[in-house]
Amino acid sequence: MTTPHPAEDQEPYGSEGRDRSLDVAVTGMAGRFPGAPDIATWWRALLRGEVLTTRLDREALLAAGENPAVVDSPDYVPVRGLLADADRFDHELFGISPREAALMDPQQRLMLETAWRALEDAGCDPTREERVTGVYASASSSAYLRAMLTSHTLDAAGVEEALRANEPDYMATRIAYRLGLTGPALTVLTACSSSLVAVHLAVQALLNGECEQAVVVAAAVDFPQLGHVHLPGGILSAAGACRPFDAEADGTLAGSGVAAVVLRRYEDAVDAGCSPHGVLIGSAVNNDGRAKAGYQAPSATGQEAVIRAALTAAGVGADTLGYLEAHATGTRVGDPIEWSAASSVLRELGAAPGRIAVGAVKANIGHLDAASGLVSLIKTLLVVRDGKVPPVTGFRSLNPLLETAGSPLRVRPDGFDWDGEGSPRRAGVSSFGIGGTNAHVVVEQAPAPAGPAPEDAPDGPEHLLVVSAATPDALRASAARLADWLPDHPAVPLADTARTLAAGRAPLPYRTAVAGRTRAELAGRLRAAGAARAVGRTAPPVVLLLPGQGSQYPGMAVPFADALPGFTT
Repeated sequence: MTTPHPAEDQEPYGSEGRDRSLDVAVTGMAGRFPGAPDIATWWRALLRGEVLTTRLDREALLAAGENPAVVDSPDYVPVRGLLADADRFDHELFGISPREAALMDPQQRLMLETAWRALEDAGCDPTREERVTGVYASASSSAYLRAMLTSHTLDAAGVEEALRANEPDYMATRIAYRLGLTGPALTVLTACSSSLVAVHLAVQALLNGECEQAVVVAAAVDFPQLGHVHLPGGILSAAGACRPFDAEADGTLAGSGVAAVVLRRYEDAVDAGCSPHGVLIGSAVNNDGRAKAGYQAPSATGQEAVIRAALTAAGVGADTLGYLEAHATGTRVGDPIEWSAASSVLRELGAAPGRIAVGAVKANIGHLDAASGLVSLIKTLLVVRDGKVPPVTGFRSLNPLLETAGSPLRVRPDGFDWDGEGSPRRAGVSSFGIGGTNAHVVVEQAPAPAGPAPEDAPDGPEHLLVVSAATPDALRASAARLADWLPDHPAVPLADTARTLAAGRAPLPYRTAVAGRTRAELAGRLRAAGAARAVGRTAPPVVLLLPGQGSQYPGMAVPFADALPGFTT
């Protein structure tokens, strides 16, 4: 399913030949990853080529609930892409009771928080969003629900509550309900390709007028987060390292994380003054059918077809691409098939030998299952935005099973700068699911801002930065994050930052504000702003009313005071 652009000659931004009516802008994004609490930290680690997976010690595995006999097995691999604080949740922000939060799948909790942050990154107040906004959500199977049901600690009512708080049917609709979003709310599940398929569906909904904005969010957090038992011939690595396209590749690793993007039609985003992270110019989804060795096997035919369809939808040739973020699981069967399929179709569509650099984020963080496609998309958006291609971590020598003669693809163990040669940088993103549902998205660099950001000036105008949160601890954490963010983003004018904080953030009960003329001054004052005060609480405390009817008597509330904690007469 694709919506094709009109064909075009290759021209840079600003030319009259490029029809942008079917382009979709990425206006916001957020995520948490193994070894990185946010996108900025993660991106710096990727550029350094860091391996962000964790080798778990025996004590930690046993404490998490792993069977001692399994841990001590010679085939046990105690490595995974570990997500820190996956059990934490800011339930007060969303008005969720502690009991409901405890029953909710951690994946769904993280998706709710990350959708909120992505909307904030798009300059939207999640509590007052008036645009018709769709939600497209994907997550891995809920091991949390299985653990609760097999614990036999829930009564019949608790089981019913747990099902509502964990089953995939309610992922997207819970986010829509808690954030007041009124567009389509769909759960999308196609195994490993789920979240990139969700991106494609969100793009189609925007172009078809079903919504004005879309949030695509995905999570993959196993419960508990453990290692794996290597099975001969299986897809999981015996060595505990994912090494895509490498001669020593022996499989993939499980990883945990959550990611979200906010999408708008490009022309609408530009009219609203947005500065997109990047632009989606084409996407496609298909299925292998029976053209493969078995149900779980990949198909070169299906992968070729989906890449060709996405480029057709984009209306661009493969000769304009400079980067491909591959599905790249590091498996002995999957990598050669993917390399062969991509090489064949990209060469057919005009890409010269060695033109396209290959990326493989699973080498850094492991395989994030249902969230992997969205994570790959975010990485690719950063590549085309910043013009920096990270190394393929751990790569030493090319797998001899890969056909290199005339291939447009190349793997580099070192990172490099990509200047785009005067044209917008373009890249492809692939995601392939067990069962044969394939997705591919073509990404383009967004146009540069109209002019340079004004420099900080000690004698310039003062800017007021306001911060609010649901709790005092959350307020301090938000102020600290903003203080860290300011010096790292000198291209964003302080006036824009101040306006976004005032108009594009929810006014929550605990607030602080600082004024200053420079980033350093504002950052210092944010770190020192420790006085949080409650402002404008809308929910009064619970009160028990005894209306009367002539039955009152002195001391009638004493039994309540004796039996109910916190009750006062």
